[in-house]
Amino acid sequence: MPVFSIAIAGFGLTTRMMRSSSVEVFDKDYVKLAYMKGMSNRRVLFGTVFRNAMIPIITLTAIQFGFAVAGAVVIEDVFLYKGMGFFLYQSVTNLDYVAILSTTIIIGISVIVANFVADLLYAVVDPRVRLE
Repeated sequence: MPVFSIAIAGFGLTTRMMRSSSVEVFDKDYVKLAYMKGMSNRRVLFGTVFRNAMIPIITLTAIQFGFAVAGAVVIEDVFLYKGMGFFLYQSVTNLDYVAILSTTIIIGISVIVANFVADLLYAVVDPRVRLE
């Protein structure tokens, strides 16, 4: 239930962003060219539209990762789940500065890693981006 609560919070935004991004990509000339070449609807949708519509979704997912970690503090307190968020909440209530600092550093590093993975995925999804 806690994982479902964290996941459902960002699901609506991701779905709306994917839809609007896909609608925007459908109007591009290269999609019309793919249809004129005789590609099937499935190949155009997944090969052309989905690939180009994923670029803003990757950015949004990396940003939502930070919000999910922050939301875990509240969700774990509500469900009394003993995780990192609950530990951080207990550390703040008990004024345990070392635990607060170490948890903040771990969360910060995980957000940096999520953003790094998003940058690597840009090179996979968008052929214009090159890793050097």
